[in-house]
Amino acid sequence: MDVRKILDMKGDMALTTVSNATIDEASEMLRENYFGAIEVADQSETVGGILSERDIAGTLTQSGGTLREKPMRST
Repeated sequence: MDVRKILDMKGDMALTTVSNATIDEASEMLRENYFGAIEVADQSETVGGILSERDIAGTLTQSGGTLREKPMRST
């Protein structure tokens, strides 16, 4: 399968969450939708960043497991 076919199947949908959502909530959205990253927006719906599975995995191992309940803006 070539890259074009994969991108065509994926579509153009993006996931977005707010910066005060928890890492656990964002992780669940990623899992449910089979995504590897999610846009993080502020209350005015301006995207301020992207949170990826790699960001979550790396920070989780450094936090000793306390990361799940923290808001994304604290990461």
